[in-house]
Amino acid sequence: MTSQHRYTNRNYRPADDEYDPAKAAFEAAGHNMNVAVRAFLRWINEDPRRVAEFSDLMQAIDDETPRGRPKKKAPPAE
Repeated sequence: MTSQHRYTNRNYRPADDEYDPAKAAFEAAGHNMNVAVRAFLRWINEDPRRVAEFSDLMQAIDDETPRGRPKKKAPPAE
């Protein structure tokens, strides 16, 4: 069955220690994370040169982001 939602679902997996404080800050300001992410995307779309302001931070995050599936845990030793 196809989705009845208007927009495509896009997944991202921020670390809890990145997501939770940001979520609390946005909620304290009366917004939710969907609004926050959409506002950021619109801000970038208004002037794509703004991406350059985050290039060092994005590179640091990219460098620390694991690639591929996590390795299977070894069975406990008996």
